[in-house]
Amino acid sequence: MDPNSDSFSLIDHYSVRFDNNDAFDECVKPEFPFTPSAFFFRIVGSCNGLLCLFDETLGGKLHYLLLWNPLIGKSVTVPRPEVSFTRGHSREFRTFGFGFDEWRNDYKVVAITSPDMIQEFQPRAKIYSLNSGIWRAISPKGLRYSTSTSFGMPQAYLNGVAHWVGKDPRKQWSDAECFCIVAFSMMDEVFGEISLPEKGTVRVNNLLDLKCLSIFQDSLAFIEVDSHYRVWVMKKYGMEESWALLFIVNTSSALHELVGFRMNGEFVMGSSSRSLVSYDPESKQVKDLGIPDSEIQKGNFFGAIHLEKYVESLVLLERGANAPEQMVGTSDGSLTQNGLNDAKGTDKLREEE
Repeated sequence: MDPNSDSFSLIDHYSVRFDNNDAFDECVKPEFPFTPSAFFFRIVGSCNGLLCLFDETLGGKLHYLLLWNPLIGKSVTVPRPEVSFTRGHSREFRTFGFGFDEWRNDYKVVAITSPDMIQEFQPRAKIYSLNSGIWRAISPKGLRYSTSTSFGMPQAYLNGVAHWVGKDPRKQWSDAECFCIVAFSMMDEVFGEISLPEKGTVRVNNLLDLKCLSIFQDSLAFIEVDSHYRVWVMKKYGMEESWALLFIVNTSSALHELVGFRMNGEFVMGSSSRSLVSYDPESKQVKDLGIPDSEIQKGNFFGAIHLEKYVESLVLLERGANAPEQMVGTSDGSLTQNGLNDAKGTDKLREEE
């Protein structure tokens, strides 16, 4: 790709890097065998060496849904979850979750689909089993809040549970009571809710103030974004009173867009130099991670850069879903990143009745 070209071009970049040293050295740069239909593939999540990704067209139509093992270069194309509604609507809002069911030794993808109708929130839920290779409908009971991974807000996966920030579709964005954490247990296949920290105080004035979830040192983290990043961590999973405000980071002109967290607690952030940096919230020190400008560029869309923990495995080697008995290499704790190249400019869940 010619970085000086005037044409609008997008490329998916994937990189697995060691997270056990300051250098953030690259372990492997796997070749991605698919081409996006519009912008780029979005990563739903990573589990036991598998990545779940999806690709939508400009009109919101699902093009690809994939399970991919970057280590061995094998993938499974997941069929589209067919959903029908009784009344017409302009488009569908879609949420995906991905994880592992330890009880059944199975990898699963959950799909939540809802129409673009605010007054009649009618979510449909289906789950895909890698062992069976088919989708089946599940009850949306307890699913009162709308979610969407299409806006670049992927899941936060912890303790066999997928989490998303949800919004009550009947309330305004500025209403602090309209937000909640939606949770889904891969083993029990039920939806639940977890209250946000300081319930009733979180407000969103515009789409740029979207809230997100992540994993901070094996704990669920909630990030508020306005003129600062406020990082809340649930110190005891499932106990809403254990939310603690750990950090408040000023989003200066030099540092912006929190991408994720390293194992040592440092923030991975975008910078004015168009490169990813590691920021220590205690010492305020900033270190360039050595990821070149060509891999992230400007014009970052929601979800264009994704980073989370990745552990190499041999899942899909025999096209089975068994959890890996042997981990390959020494990359426990390495990270995977999806970049954008723009050449132009079952633990405690509160189930609701």
